[in-house]
Amino acid sequence: PYLNFMQSGSLIAHGALLKNIEIASSKVGLIPKIKLFPAPDDLNLVSEISFENGPPAQQIDSLFEFISKRATNRRPYENKKFSERENTLLGEAGVFEDVVLHFITDPENKKLSGAAGSAVEIIILENKLLHGYLFKDVMWSKKQERKERHGLYIKTMEFNPIQQFLFKLASNKILMRIAVKIHFPYFIAKQDASLYASGSAMCLFTLKKVSSENFVKLGMKMQEIWLKATSLGLASQPVTAILFLGFKLQNDQNDQTLSQKHKNIAFESCRTIFSAFNLSSSEIPFIMFRIGHAKDPSARSSRKEPAIE
Repeated sequence: PYLNFMQSGSLIAHGALLKNIEIASSKVGLIPKIKLFPAPDDLNLVSEISFENGPPAQQIDSLFEFISKRATNRRPYENKKFSERENTLLGEAGVFEDVVLHFITDPENKKLSGAAGSAVEIIILENKLLHGYLFKDVMWSKKQERKERHGLYIKTMEFNPIQQFLFKLASNKILMRIAVKIHFPYFIAKQDASLYASGSAMCLFTLKKVSSENFVKLGMKMQEIWLKATSLGLASQPVTAILFLGFKLQNDQNDQTLSQKHKNIAFESCRTIFSAFNLSSSEIPFIMFRIGHAKDPSARSSRKEPAIE
């Protein structure tokens, strides 16, 4: 996909999978030994894992039961502070090797980062290629979603009937060209900005150094925090497409897909996030998501069964 520059998204997802394996191993009394990129000449081989027997009385990892419960929640969140217990279990912001974790809880910076995250909607809806990528993967019915088991299931978007009708209209390229002329993408971005700013905190992961190995490590840390939030009954939603876009544009000077207008929107949004989180010049922002209290999601995407060879 266009935003998967340097396989960053795929490698972050591999990291989340490895964290799941690490946690789940405790269920069967095993200790995993994870080796990243064991074959330098084959970068598609992300990891080899060997397992050792753990002690008989080994306890099951407290996050195990939440692997199957973790989900993206796109509902509005309550604007209330974390409790002392929530703060303690989520852990302090800090540096984990080359991965850095940040939280912001003040309303103004949440508002700024939420608006910056929503700006990607303008770019996606106005750009023909990205518009096509988005709607190609939308699953419009439960039957279709259960059959395909991938993509963006429409019910997980938490649209009301009017919003779902407008989103369906937006999938039509001819109608979308008309909608662009009346600034419909800006209306969508404004609605999303308000949604993204809701919640107890905005969380951001940055890297001190770009590498395939660090992408995987970022994914492992991201999954750990997401599972901890789930264990506390907190809702989470990644709001990170704009950062993937900014990273690609920063490192792919020959990109011809986006207009200069859209590149400017992306760069300005990334600068806003950089400022809202008060990042150091050595940090590269990658994964941003909001955390807060909300009703359970009204729908969940299916998960594919593991493929065992």
